[in-house]
Amino acid sequence: MEWTPRQYPRVKAVLPVELHRATLTVPLRAQTQDICLGGLYVEMSFTQKVATDLEITLWIGDTKISATGVVVSSHPSFGNGIKFTHLPDESKEQLQHYLESMNRAGIARSTTHGFRLPRISRLQPRPQRSF
Repeated sequence: MEWTPRQYPRVKAVLPVELHRATLTVPLRAQTQDICLGGLYVEMSFTQKVATDLEITLWIGDTKISATGVVVSSHPSFGNGIKFTHLPDESKEQLQHYLESMNRAGIARSTTHGFRLPRISRLQPRPQRSF
């Protein structure tokens, strides 16, 4: 698999998130590990299959951000990479404002380096996401 640079810089952020699948009536509750304007990585024990469509509700303080997305990576018992497929303008502006404030605080991660799974499973690098 060829490495592709990210379109947006990631920000390490622990934010509450709810994921809704069409086949489930109860949302999956989790937290983000990192986020950008292109998508997010969600820590969760019961990971979803790649290509699963999701409705996403993300909370930044009291601000609710809604989006739709698709699972682009799955790391069983650890988490999922999710690419936004639709981020309404208002939600995009709110997320962009949050990310810019995190960038000013020096919290954004480099877009040129990947990172590995936690030490308990450090044998394989986590694949790069292209969003």
